[in-house]
Amino acid sequence: MKPGQKLVHDDHEVCLFPMETMNITQWSSPTAESHCCGHPFDNAINGQVRVPVYAPFSCHLCYSDNQGNTRAYSSDNPVWTPNGLSYVTVSFTHDPNPPAATQYKQGDLIYHTGTAGMATGDHCHIDQTFTQNAGLVYYGVTCRYGNQCYALSGSELPNNVFYVNDNIYELGLTEVETPMGNKVRVYDIERCICDIIRSKKRMDSEYVKYSIREYIKRKDKDLVKLSSYANKMGIKEEVMNYIEVFYE
Repeated sequence: MKPGQKLVHDDHEVCLFPMETMNITQWSSPTAESHCCGHPFDNAINGQVRVPVYAPFSCHLCYSDNQGNTRAYSSDNPVWTPNGLSYVTVSFTHDPNPPAATQYKQGDLIYHTGTAGMATGDHCHIDQTFTQNAGLVYYGVTCRYGNQCYALSGSELPNNVFYVNDNIYELGLTEVETPMGNKVRVYDIERCICDIIRSKKRMDSEYVKYSIREYIKRKDKDLVKLSSYANKMGIKEEVMNYIEVFYE
């Protein structure tokens, strides 16, 4: 979402992804370094620090602690999510100097990325739940990184909670015909390359390299389009660096 952005449907706000660019650098899983319980994730913008985070809905502070300066905010009213209308609580961690207000309107600056607490680089650790006024709870396990694992009570998968901006969702969408003659919507090759590079930490490195090499061999590649997509997704420098390395 963008600063000041508001989105309302049928008199209820829509729960928006709280940053302008989605660039998830770590998911949660039982084998994750530091996200081995619940469904939190890290979002970071390559080469940028103190990246703004915005209120995904009108909300109030419901939890805070000094371990990484976690702040949790619960929606004032039910909001639209991909799972329907529900109250939502979202938490943010690692801002070294989080804003002090306790009430926010949708689109207000609410947090920043940072390195407070157990952080290996500038990012925002985000968690989300359908539990109203939720706080962090200890899940009784220690992650591989060595930290005791805390997550929001009822931590939920982010794709069940947030909507992303239409300008990113529609980026590179095209229509193709299947062998059976059906029309389906898919992302074009330039968008796929951007998504692969953006998600490289969750993929086998050889697959990432193979995908880029094969793209560069294509006669129909469009490097101008690739650069434009990467710029809109906030990963232009990273994408262009990969292309330069593998371009022969």
